[in-house]
Amino acid sequence: MYNESFFILIAFICFIVFAFKGIKGFAYKYLDEYASSVLKTITESEAIKEEAESELQAVKVRAEQISAEASMLISEAKEEAERIIEATKGSIEDLLHNKTQHMLARISRYEEQIHSEIKTELITHVLRNVEAHLSSQVTQKANSEIVASSLDAVKKVIH
Repeated sequence: MYNESFFILIAFICFIVFAFKGIKGFAYKYLDEYASSVLKTITESEAIKEEAESELQAVKVRAEQISAEASMLISEAKEEAERIIEATKGSIEDLLHNKTQHMLARISRYEEQIHSEIKTELITHVLRNVEAHLSSQVTQKANSEIVASSLDAVKKVIH
């Protein structure tokens, strides 16, 4: 009834039970250490995540502040540009008015000069025609005296 195989089987079962008890403590200890390591990693990850979220929130707040500052700077620049345009517009209008007045004065002087030159040429031309007409009617000597005295009288009147 009891043969050797039976005792070997019982010995093998006992060996497995005792070996399992020894390994069981070691396995539980290893699994506990691994679980605590994983838990520690998870806790550290959550802390890092919370820190990253707070930094992200701080960056968002700073971005909003920078955006507000940029908007304010842009509006100030626009206002300054409008003030410069208005100031320049007035000075440009003054400059244009002064240039216009100067040019009108120059045109007036040129007109007076041209009228004077035309008047002088017209008088000279008339005098030549009168001289030619008189010379045909008066003798050479009388003609020269009359023309000379007439030219002198006209020159005195002109100048």
